[in-house]
Amino acid sequence: MYTLFWSTSLALVHFQLMKIIPFLFEQNFNSEELRKEFDDIDNLTEKRLEELLDLFLEDFKANLLEAHGWPTGGSSAYKVAKAALNAYTRILAKKYPTLRINCLTPGYVKTDICMHMGVLTLEEGARNPVKVALLPDDGPTGAYFDLNGEAPFV
Repeated sequence: MYTLFWSTSLALVHFQLMKIIPFLFEQNFNSEELRKEFDDIDNLTEKRLEELLDLFLEDFKANLLEAHGWPTGGSSAYKVAKAALNAYTRILAKKYPTLRINCLTPGYVKTDICMHMGVLTLEEGARNPVKVALLPDDGPTGAYFDLNGEAPFV
């Protein structure tokens, strides 16, 4: 078994692709319509996802995030980027059904990115990625895993 890691937090493990994400951000959308679009895996395409991100960028530049239901606050772009990665995980899983493509959260880990304010040690934060990487070949695909196991995206 080979394990490859990229700086984008993607790992290819025994034909399993998993994306490590810190949190679920679809919950931060103030628009039910936007939330549904990001969550509608049956109809969401790469093209539509790109269009949604272009809309976000336009609204960001025009200072219209709140008016159009996007996440607000100092980390709005981060929240939208993570929601897009969650959606893209599901698009890829649908496009490549023979691969196991999932995403997960390691939890709130004490790292430089959060100024070591997390609640989990590095060892504790590694448990979920390892657990998902070791899922059987016929395991779930297009899923999200929190610290308790498979969980809903929204």
